[in-house]
Amino acid sequence: MSSKAHADRLAKILVSSGICETVKTDFTPDQVRILMRITPGAESIWTQLIDRVLMASEYLEGQAHGYQAHICKNYFRKKVNGEAKLVFGWYFSIQSVSMSDSLDVVSRAVRGNLPEMPADRGEIEELPLATRVKELNLPNENGRGGWSVGGKTDFKPLRR
Repeated sequence: MSSKAHADRLAKILVSSGICETVKTDFTPDQVRILMRITPGAESIWTQLIDRVLMASEYLEGQAHGYQAHICKNYFRKKVNGEAKLVFGWYFSIQSVSMSDSLDVVSRAVRGNLPEMPADRGEIEELPLATRVKELNLPNENGRGGWSVGGKTDFKPLRR
């Protein structure tokens, strides 16, 4: 899929939420950017949508199809009835090396279906050294060898 097709797809995903209208799309090979207007009165729904998209990006952090989202207000001057006025739109950008997969995730997040939270694996405090000699994990008669994290004072070796 081309970068333009990705930009058009992201625009359709966001417009399908029913709370925004696309003003401009822009793209590079690994990034799509959309400038849009939010329907008046839909700001709370918009912030919920932003939260879901950012939450999904956190869940996928470090995975091959993870993405970075950048969402902000973009202020600019626009001629309205012959007079330049200060206006703003929302700038929504997705950056990913696997854009098709990332847009699948964004689409699900916009609809309210978040990816599953990665399991917390905890922190490993001690791990025996993997060797062929079991005694390497125990101190020898000269005091050399493996000790617990606390050191020599709390260590009671398990003799096998």
